[in-house]
Amino acid sequence: KQKFITFEGVRLDRNVFEINAFRHAAVGELVHWTARANGFGPHGAFLWNVGTTVLWEAGVEFREQISINDLIVNPFAGWGWGEPTHQLGEFLFRSRRSWPNRALAWVLAPVS
Repeated sequence: KQKFITFEGVRLDRNVFEINAFRHAAVGELVHWTARANGFGPHGAFLWNVGTTVLWEAGVEFREQISINDLIVNPFAGWGWGEPTHQLGEFLFRSRRSWPNRALAWVLAPVS
């Protein structure tokens, strides 16, 4: 009730900057890559990221309050970091077959 009706269980968390800015962004990027590798388009991958973040915050971390920071950072940073690297990785996979192209493609889009 506090989380979904009155929103008393929703707040800005007090995690350190590194966790909110980098670790949550990296998780968002990984979720975005995974969705793209499974056939989702960019918008679908973004919505998948929103859904998985909500499920994580409300379900897995059910004993904690829902973090507004995480609901924003995961999907938006995932899209902002994940989509450009996915596109570049896909371009390199399609381009001339050489070991530098393949290595860079695997670094930029390891899930693709």
